[in-house]
Amino acid sequence: MWVCLRENCVIDDATGAEKMNYEDFCHIATVCTE
Repeated sequence: MWVCLRENCVIDDATGAEKMNYEDFCHIATVCTE
């Protein structure tokens, strides 16, 4: 599930504001992916 959030984090990057909300999840997703 965290991996999916990572993908969403990239998409949210276009919005900017959304990226900040998922920033924490994206960071965790990166560790999970590795």
